Amino acid sequence: PTRIRRANLDGTEVETVCTSQNPANSIAVDPIAGKIYWALFIPNQPQFVPIQRCDMEGSTAVNFAEGVAVAVDAIGRKVYRVHQHAVWRSNPNGSGSEELIPSGSGPRQHLTIDSVEGKIYWTEGYNRRIYRANLDGTNIELVRHLGNYDVTALAVDPITQAVYYAVTLGDLIYNHIGGINRDGTNATVPNVRGIRVDGMAVDEIGRRLWWADI
Repeated sequence: PTRIRRANLDGTEVETVCTSQNPANSIAVDPIAGKIYWALFIPNQPQFVPIQRCDMEGSTAVNFAEGVAVAVDAIGRKVYRVHQHAVWRSNPNGSGSEELIPSGSGPRQHLTIDSVEGKIYWTEGYNRRIYRANLDGTNIELVRHLGNYDVTALAVDPITQAVYYAVTLGDLIYNHIGGINRDGTNATVPNVRGIRVDGMAVDEIGRRLWWADI
């Protein structure tokens, strides 16, 4: 099973909060409502998998919607997800679903939200390019191309202005976490290495980095 885990942003005090029977492909935190969201990875139905959620201190997981990636706008009270390569958003209760960004030039995955600056980030082109746009889907721009590295997780810290990403090279299981500032320059990151990270989120209120590892 996948473990939903958290740590301080310096990598200390690692703990497991809850588990899932299937691998998690994305993770998001709503610190205001006290909820954690994650998208499951089911190989034989990659575009029709459930997004689940539970309480931040641990509870039984329940299904929320379908999608391969999920992110939360805690200020705007919206949940964003990737479903069939398009970006959608809805209310936290699942109502009001709307398509913001239609299917693009390559598979989209690994959403994250900067609620302070009003930006949504995602990976595209088999997860080797990081893009961002306004929360309404306008003003799309490339943030960084990561060459041969595949992004397996993406998160933003609106307080420090850092974007965190976990990357792997080819079929290697080894991961490491990197970081960039909003302008694309390198940022200081937690020293969390050697783990299989497949979803990541920042709790800007509790100052914690959350991730799912397999």
